[in-house]
Amino acid sequence: PVTAVPRGDTVPLSAVQARTLTLEAADPGNPALVMPVAVAIDGELDPATLGRAVQTVADRHETLRTTFHREPGGGWTARGAPAAQVRLGPAEPVAGEAEAQRLAREEPARPFDLTGSPVRARLLRLASASERSSEASEAVGGPARHVLLLTVHHVVSDTLSMVILVREVAACYQALRAGEPPPLPPLPVQYPDFAAWQDRQLRSGALAGQREY
Repeated sequence: PVTAVPRGDTVPLSAVQARTLTLEAADPGNPALVMPVAVAIDGELDPATLGRAVQTVADRHETLRTTFHREPGGGWTARGAPAAQVRLGPAEPVAGEAEAQRLAREEPARPFDLTGSPVRARLLRLASASERSSEASEAVGGPARHVLLLTVHHVVSDTLSMVILVREVAACYQALRAGEPPPLPPLPVQYPDFAAWQDRQLRSGALAGQREY
């Protein structure tokens, strides 16, 4: 079974993480190594609480608070941090759906600095028709449509991971808005524990059959 392992100055990398970092080094900023998702949110939204929800989930998963550093010899080391470096800023006003879609397409093309956060969060606020036609748009109230852009480097994420990320952010947001603790139980193991387990399996001969095949 996968069990928790002690943490040192660095955390172990899995085989797929090592492969992904090799691809990143060969072609820095390649958008094919980025996992983006855009979540449309209709109605009333509290951006500050949403930011807290994103931070809570990023802190919960060790991979989302891991930094990756290139060694002089070409290898990589990973270091865990006690808190994630992701921050959701104020909602950015955009003119409409077309501009929001353009920004969502452009976001994955922004390269990651893996010595910092492997996850980014950005909130767009789409102006309503009445706001776009009003000279005093700030004075126009009522619900709006927002788009939450979550962009994660493939070294710490995959498609299923993005589904989990969105689901947990939504659960945390609903709980925090209600003044309740997030309904997410502590994780008994984290991804580096799996990476250490995988390394033990490979060192014990699990790779031999693959090579023979």
